[in-house]
Amino acid sequence: MEPQVSKTLGDVCVLGFGQTALSVCTYLTAQGSSRVHSVVLFVGAQTHEGGKCAEFEALGVRVVTGTDEVCGTYSLCIASPGVPDTSALFLSAAAHSQEIIGEPEFAFRESPEKWIAITGTNGKTTTTTLVTKILQTAGQKAISVGNIGRTITDE
Repeated sequence: MEPQVSKTLGDVCVLGFGQTALSVCTYLTAQGSSRVHSVVLFVGAQTHEGGKCAEFEALGVRVVTGTDEVCGTYSLCIASPGVPDTSALFLSAAAHSQEIIGEPEFAFRESPEKWIAITGTNGKTTTTTLVTKILQTAGQKAISVGNIGRTITDE
C-alpha cells in the first residue's frame, strides 16, 4: 500500500500532552493554513498551566485543559499513545471528529517512504535495532522510531 498525502487536513484536534503531541502539533502547524486550518490540543481533565502550554501556544496551537469534553468539529483527530481508546477524552473526541487515528497511522499516511513495522510482546526493541543495523549495513536508509527513541512524526 502506498501512503497517500492529503491535500487538505482541515481542522485537526490532537489528544495528549507529551512528546508525541508536541511532535504532531509541530508538524501540523508547519503545513500552512491552506492545508491545516486549525490545530486544537485537548490535554484532558488535568489542569496544566505554564511553560508546556506556552510551548504549544507558541506554535499556534489552541490548548484546552481541565476537561475530558472535546468541543468543536474536526476533520481529523490524532491521539497520542498515552490516551486510552476507552477514556472519556478519546470517546468525546471520536464523537466530534470525522476520523480518529494514532500518530503512527498519521505519520504513515504523510510519508512517501516504505516502512517496516515490528510488533509483539517481547523483543521488539532488540529486533528493531537488529533490523535497522541490517538495512543500514546493506546500504539502505533506515532509522528506528517509536518507543525506541524518536517519535515517528519527528522523522
